[in-house]
Amino acid sequence: PLGPAGWSWQHHHDLDIATGELSLGDGRRVVLPGGIISRIAGNNAPGSPFDHVGQDASTIEMHPDHEGVMRASDGSVYFGYANSVPRAVYRVTTAGVLELVAGGGSGEGEGVLATTIALSNPRGLAEAADGSILIADYTRLRRVDPAGLITTIGGNGATTGKITDGVPATDSRLNPFDVTVGPDGQVYAVGKKRIRRIDGDGIIHTYAGGGGGTGWTVTGASVNATETTFGNLQGADMNAAGQMVVADDLYKRVGLIDTDG
Repeated sequence: PLGPAGWSWQHHHDLDIATGELSLGDGRRVVLPGGIISRIAGNNAPGSPFDHVGQDASTIEMHPDHEGVMRASDGSVYFGYANSVPRAVYRVTTAGVLELVAGGGSGEGEGVLATTIALSNPRGLAEAADGSILIADYTRLRRVDPAGLITTIGGNGATTGKITDGVPATDSRLNPFDVTVGPDGQVYAVGKKRIRRIDGDGIIHTYAGGGGGTGWTVTGASVNATETTFGNLQGADMNAAGQMVVADDLYKRVGLIDTDG
């Protein structure tokens, strides 16, 4: 279905329901209602934003392959670059200046400046209550704290192996495509087939998906979220009431997971 102004909704679009602001994933945003569109980044020419850090974001060159557009609580906009080098996460400040948040480096490590390391595939983004930025990065879930230091909070870097629950999240295999944060601060890593929850003690659990069926339940019916078989999750978001909305590209459905699971 077509969204406002006639474009199709895609996984790289991000709608802030509270403000009515829609980020399109290509540097443009629309404030609804009214449909007035404004450009916050990009000059319609292809190129790497890495070469323009510190400049007016609306004048820079950008490739059309951004992922995980997110509007933060302070009004700044974050976006990830997953399909071009260097793979990185950027921020457009409320003054319109482009900043590098994470990636773009060549090193590895924990508790180091996020801009000194190399990211693998930064896609989904979320903001925690303390202002930290969470990054779904291929086989790991990363956290960039307000001081700009990066740590891994989930995933062990493995691409194959058993999915294990009830263990420290950093000991479990993880392949997050998106990430969202609950009202209680718990973090949810969204994969293609399964959503994992990292509790306040850093222990990981399956929140939804992983069921043994062949697809979603019939329209109008309810089933425990862990009994559902997802096809190809493209994103998820949890509201202030603790309900999660999920979008499945393969089965062409949007589902609601209530507070009872």
